[in-house]
Amino acid sequence: HEASEDLTVKTERPRTAFASYSSQNRDEVLTCVQGMEVAAHELKVYMDVESLRPGQDYKSELERLIPAKDVFYLFWSKPALQSKEVEWEWRLALKSKGLEFIDPVPLEDPRQVPPPEELSSLHFNDKWLAFKGRS
Repeated sequence: HEASEDLTVKTERPRTAFASYSSQNRDEVLTCVQGMEVAAHELKVYMDVESLRPGQDYKSELERLIPAKDVFYLFWSKPALQSKEVEWEWRLALKSKGLEFIDPVPLEDPRQVPPPEELSSLHFNDKWLAFKGRS
């Protein structure tokens, strides 16, 4: 006679996220966010263009908004690497909630656009990058 064990596994998916990206990648990021929200109906991804109002002190609003989210999506590209705003956002995310809070979404090959040293232990590659740009 074997004892029955309840082996139920509970998976908690993020419900809220913040998307950090370079404005030069906005169209591509919007497409990605649309796919994320379609695939996970319960997920709401906040982006600066929809979350911030004109005239608002954006840094103080982001200091409140970013740590309140479940995940920080860092859309990584050469323009993101060069963006002071993106750097400020990922540093805020790292300082407020730690490395495990940051989820890289690579838009370019990390061999061409390496992540910052502080984030280098995170996996910045993606199987779909091999197919980008091919037709």
